[in-house]
Amino acid sequence: MNVDGIAIFAVVNINLTLIARIIQGVSPIKMNLTKVKEYDVPFGVSLKYMKVIFVVLTIYMGVPLSMFLARAWFLTGLYIVYWYTIVLWWYYYSVCQFDRCLLSSVATSISLLSCMSYFFYSHEWAVTTWIPVLCWSFFTMYISIWYHKAYSNDDVIAV
Repeated sequence: MNVDGIAIFAVVNINLTLIARIIQGVSPIKMNLTKVKEYDVPFGVSLKYMKVIFVVLTIYMGVPLSMFLARAWFLTGLYIVYWYTIVLWWYYYSVCQFDRCLLSSVATSISLLSCMSYFFYSHEWAVTTWIPVLCWSFFTMYISIWYHKAYSNDDVIAV
């Protein structure tokens, strides 16, 4: 692992996140979560801490990216789609589209698990570096399932 490149790849991932938010047509920095605040929150969930953890995760992604970005172009392309989907989850969450939240969080969790199993068997990259990202995917899946189950009826709160 190239320790010198971790900071550079963290900045690259921050830029990817900002670009993904711009492509989605929302503010790249500010997240408007006023609609979500109208709903009850699941056990163990705080919107403030979710934002902080996501920012830390965005910076942390410099570690796994320093292993393969620009050396394995196919994995780089898959990663960009994967990270875009993670950022897209925030958009769906902010506009209370909990069905799409659920789909995107399940997709990121399954894709990450399959990639981790590939990394484990190929021994090319350290699988443990992906564990925080997997925890985030499972956490968003938990949140998405909870909101989907609790508010599947659209007329509970008008959005």
